Amino acid sequence: MFKNLILFVFFVQFSFLGLSQNSWSNVKQNKKGTIVLNYSNADVFISDKTGTVKGIEYDVMLEFVNYVSKKHDVDLVLELNKKTGFNVLYSTIINGESGNFGASSFSITEKRKSEVNFSPKYMNDVETMISSTNLPVFKDTAEFLKYINDVKFLVVPNTTYEEDFNEILALNVNPKVLFVDEGTEILKDYYLKDNFIGFAELPTYFVAKKEGFKIKRQNLFKFNRNGYGIIYPLDSDWKPIIDEFFNNENVKQTINLILQKHLGSDINELILNLSGDENDEFLLLTKEKELQEVEIELNELTILNDALEKENLIAETKLKEEESLRDKVYLFSGLIIASLILIFVGIAYRNKSKSNQIIFKQKQDIEAQHSELIYSHKQISDSITYAKRLQLAILPSMQELDENLGDGFVLFKPKDIVSGDFYWLYDVDGVRILTVADCTGHGVPGAMVSVVCNEALNRSVKEFGLREPKDILNKSKELIVNTFAKSGENIQDGMDICMVTFVDDYLLYSGAYNPLWIIRSLTLLTEAQKNAKGTIIDGDFALIEYKANKQPVGLYEDGKPFEQIKVSLYKNDKLYLFTDGFADQFGGERNKKFKSKPFKKLLLANSNLPMNDQQVFLNNTFDTWKGTEEQVDDVCIIGVSL
Repeated sequence: MFKNLILFVFFVQFSFLGLSQNSWSNVKQNKKGTIVLNYSNADVFISDKTGTVKGIEYDVMLEFVNYVSKKHDVDLVLELNKKTGFNVLYSTIINGESGNFGASSFSITEKRKSEVNFSPKYMNDVETMISSTNLPVFKDTAEFLKYINDVKFLVVPNTTYEEDFNEILALNVNPKVLFVDEGTEILKDYYLKDNFIGFAELPTYFVAKKEGFKIKRQNLFKFNRNGYGIIYPLDSDWKPIIDEFFNNENVKQTINLILQKHLGSDINELILNLSGDENDEFLLLTKEKELQEVEIELNELTILNDALEKENLIAETKLKEEESLRDKVYLFSGLIIASLILIFVGIAYRNKSKSNQIIFKQKQDIEAQHSELIYSHKQISDSITYAKRLQLAILPSMQELDENLGDGFVLFKPKDIVSGDFYWLYDVDGVRILTVADCTGHGVPGAMVSVVCNEALNRSVKEFGLREPKDILNKSKELIVNTFAKSGENIQDGMDICMVTFVDDYLLYSGAYNPLWIIRSLTLLTEAQKNAKGTIIDGDFALIEYKANKQPVGLYEDGKPFEQIKVSLYKNDKLYLFTDGFADQFGGERNKKFKSKPFKKLLLANSNLPMNDQQVFLNNTFDTWKGTEEQVDDVCIIGVSL
């Protein structure tokens, strides 16, 4: 049954038969439709080599479908159609109908722009020459030409790889060439033998190096282009929607996270910093040196292991020599003694054979357990990654935040794959309710608690019709305690929270341990606010702190009903809701916590920045402060400018 299911999914994803696509006008009219992503394998970008389709461009198109569905209130479906080779894929898009898209690390070039439409670029495009490890890194063109007749070039026809190869031909040479269908074939083991040269995208090269591929980069040849993009037919009416998606600031942040997922944050940052000048080579060599140091450490461990095996072999050989000498002595000691020795040797051999069988069986058991551990780890990792997608699905979308917060930002940095922090937004009866919550724990336990707490908030508003923060928190506490009580154990898990309800020109605030901070013009503060212990003043502006109830939303021994505060709002007020992950992070020169007061001063000193720039600044400050230290907790900050 399971095998048949796999075959069915494979058929749906990769068969051309039965695939249909819709124009944007048709999707708008019917409120539903299908687009087709045609692709050929391109390592890192999009590939089905593992049995399922993965890669940067696949994730970007999934995000596109999600964005269009929510933003334009349509039911949009993405279907996949694999093409055998780059040329077949490109021809499909040139001659295709509206609703067809193509993905295979397409470089944006002027010639192609006359044949197909491109999305705005989502990543810098740098191609480099790679070679077998037996070839040297060529110092100059003269040294390269000495080897030209001994090497064979691997080229994908009608691609930028062929354009790169044509630049080599411009040197008046005629090297041997092997044409292949896809760029992924260049990295296949049987091509990476001696005297081969090919071309690869820089991200693909670095990921291959991380995976242990024995290849070299020839820094004599590097080709900068206009970036990578998704292609679609010239007459397609999807162009406004594609441009809207790729130019959206929140989408750009999401794409950056996708790039970090597939490339690693280090390689993603390297690609972003490439500018096409002479400094690029320094950045590339630095990254290659880091990878080389990792490889050296692995080689040293291999050498040490080989040395230990060699010592064991010597000891075993010496033991066998001693046994042989002893046998000879016993042989000449007489027939009776020889017979006894033969009996002894026979018994010893039988015991040794039995021991070897036991050792072999133990080795098989260990290898089987190791394989089971690897499989279990992969299953757990895949499950947690899927859980992340489910958790993200219950969070408000970027579109909902844009529509309800206006000028604002969200900084969401889980410590692990999934998070115990979450943010929550509800708009009902003209009342907007905004929340940032920190559930007990982080990682998988914290994420499980967050599902319970999120559901409690939803029921308090939807099922029980509550609108004021104190009422919502009191009811949520009751629901959470009742949920955990079903286990029969005294579970005290819950959440710390900051909740505000926007009503006309004021808001209602209630919190559990987590305060509300508002930055406001100094002229609008009362004397009591100016002199309050939690207030920070910097020039013409001040940060006001509204204290939270000192109890969690959950089981608590001395629990009391939650209280709330009515806060008047003024134009240009800036509100900040947050968890404690930023202030509790260890780092800096003395590896201390960042702490709350410096966090206040940081927000106040940079409150003049646009909200999106504040988000970038806070993210960079956090990463710089953390340095090489481990992130200690989930981080969630929401800023809103009125």
